[in-house]
Amino acid sequence: MLFNDSKSVFKSRKLAKETRQSFISYFSENFPSVRNLKVRIDPYNCQVIASAKLGSRRLYARDWNVEKCFKHFIFEYQQKVLIEG
Repeated sequence: MLFNDSKSVFKSRKLAKETRQSFISYFSENFPSVRNLKVRIDPYNCQVIASAKLGSRRLYARDWNVEKCFKHFIFEYQQKVLIEG
């Protein structure tokens, strides 16, 4: 499993930082064309927000669950880059 328990991520800053770094490192290794990836874990609204640039395209995903946000971000990449590209 790539991420920790999604509810504990919002309670602990240390887990939030580790989760954020694993999200960023996964995309930098497997999708090198993605630039300026920003992942924000908002403990007040319990949301995970990810955004990035890919040339002139913008990738964006937001969800309450870390794994769902991760999957949605991969789906955005496939839709905007692989299919449209």
